[in-house]
Amino acid sequence: MVMNESETTSAPDGAGSRIGRGKPEIEQAAASRTRAAKLVILVGMVISCAMLVIYAVAYLFFEVTNWQVLADGAGVILTLAFLGLAYWSVRRGKLDAAGYWVFVALIESYSVSEALWVGETIYNAISGTLLILLLGRILLPRKWPRWLLVAGVYLVCILLINLWAPDFRYAAASEVSGWGYVDVGITGLLVLAALWQAVRAVSVSSIRTRLITAFVLLVLLPTIIISAVSAVLGFNSGQQQAFARLEVVVDLKGGEVEDWVDSLELGLANALTEQDTPMFVQAVLRPGAVFEDRSIHMTLEGYFTRYLSRTGLFDGLFLLDLEGQVVAATDVMPRRAAHDDQRYFTEGLQAPFILTVVAPPFSAEPLVVASRPATDAAGQVLGVLVGYVDTDKLDEIVLPQSGLGTSGVVHLLGPDGALLATSSVGGEGIPLQTEGVDLALSQTDGEALYANSEGRNVLGVYRWLPRLGAALLVEEEQSEVLTSIYQTLVLNFGAAMVLVLVAVIASLLTSRSIAKPLVNLAETASQVAAGNLGRAVEVGRDDEIGVLAQAFNDMTAQVRDLVSSLERRVAQRTRDLEQRTAYLEASAEVARAASSILDVDQLVQQAVELIRQRFDLYYVGLFLVDEVGEWAVLRAGTGEAGQVMLARSHRIKVGEGM
Repeated sequence: MVMNESETTSAPDGAGSRIGRGKPEIEQAAASRTRAAKLVILVGMVISCAMLVIYAVAYLFFEVTNWQVLADGAGVILTLAFLGLAYWSVRRGKLDAAGYWVFVALIESYSVSEALWVGETIYNAISGTLLILLLGRILLPRKWPRWLLVAGVYLVCILLINLWAPDFRYAAASEVSGWGYVDVGITGLLVLAALWQAVRAVSVSSIRTRLITAFVLLVLLPTIIISAVSAVLGFNSGQQQAFARLEVVVDLKGGEVEDWVDSLELGLANALTEQDTPMFVQAVLRPGAVFEDRSIHMTLEGYFTRYLSRTGLFDGLFLLDLEGQVVAATDVMPRRAAHDDQRYFTEGLQAPFILTVVAPPFSAEPLVVASRPATDAAGQVLGVLVGYVDTDKLDEIVLPQSGLGTSGVVHLLGPDGALLATSSVGGEGIPLQTEGVDLALSQTDGEALYANSEGRNVLGVYRWLPRLGAALLVEEEQSEVLTSIYQTLVLNFGAAMVLVLVAVIASLLTSRSIAKPLVNLAETASQVAAGNLGRAVEVGRDDEIGVLAQAFNDMTAQVRDLVSSLERRVAQRTRDLEQRTAYLEASAEVARAASSILDVDQLVQQAVELIRQRFDLYYVGLFLVDEVGEWAVLRAGTGEAGQVMLARSHRIKVGEGM
């Protein structure tokens, strides 16, 4: 009988062949699998409870109050519920169902984490897939197609979540320092465990399993290495490209701000030189000018007002004397405040032009204030001309977001961190407290990766604008910057899984063509060794296995011929021995008869009868040669024919008859 191939190959868990496994062995294997399932479920419950404790401590004591922590905690509770169903299935003896519930718990836990936290895709994809394969080997032995199916479903879930890319995803690394090292450590341990299991499976399994493992590893390991290298290179390249793109935006926005500042500077200078303005400025600022002479002041204010309406550069202009008193203004607000201790006055007396962003005493809102010395023809400083404009003018520069994605924002920050202008909805005038703001206000230029005010990882590029006394900060969420990279990585990983699946199918076909004839050969050899020399291996191929099978058949034929020859020789020797034994026995009986019978005729007749009986002959006759040697005379014969020939004295001439 040729045994089925599945009965001759080793089990994946190293339990060996299933041939001849009795009921006690089957019960022992089921008990071992039950213990393993309970241990897996217990470890999963312990880890889930530990995660709940970590989330509770982070939420209650470390003020990690974002709702994603609570949502992830709810996901862990759901994971515990699935593990509870798995344990209930084990208690009822449904081990396969328990394995499926564990897979559901694993997919649910990782999917919730992927949906809530950003920057975890690579680790989730690798560690989750490896866990499914490792747990499948423990919970569902010898059912590897189902492991691959579950792994495929899991990777599809990860891919769909990344294609969805929800806006509420939060950066775990921004809340827990060193969390990225935890991800790398866990993934590395799982990779080592998977490699150890693969080596162990290869060392104790059948030839077919070894071939399948070798095929899969030959495809999987290079794919993992290439994917990892491409992920690192793609991440770094994508991040650098994003920073370069943000730098271009910062340079463009900064250039627009500088141009606007130049226009304010030029506009303030023109306000002092247009038409008869210099004459009236000197009139109101000359030493000993009578302040009560309002006609000159009103004429100057009229010049300023018409200039404002014509140019639209400023919201208001006012002229200060050397004491910081307002001598002319287009608005009443500057007249209600003191200006002698303000930077726009003190520095405006010293430099031809000074521009700064301040919260002036005559306004509740931040204004861009420009100041310039007012001089006479000889260059002597007579006072300071001050122009101010609302920061809403800056929105016209900041709001256009060409070159930025949907999550990109541009912030123009005052020296106290307040938003002077922003492309985001609302928030102007509210100070921001982020690492990017601190870096921007340090009056340096650079780029950084940090968490924004909403806790999301962003790439930020900042520039200090010294002439405006403000900082320009451009941000874009890392998730959007790397979305295409994540999608490419997931697609690459999916393609790798497809390649692995193709490798498994190819290895199954190839290993079947190699292992099946070897199994048949081993089975036939076992039966031949047991004495069934009539068995022969079906050749049916021209490769090395076919040559081996033909050689085995030839060897079996030679052994069969040798055994047949030996059997014939043994049978012949046995017959010869039996004949000799019969001769000896007949001789012995004749001797006994001779010793007990005295009558010669009776003795001779008894002898021929004994000889016929012992040698199973048809007829025996005894002839004696006469005295002259001429005739052989019949003296005794068996049967009726012998009696007839004796009665007629039958004789044969010597040399002529038989």
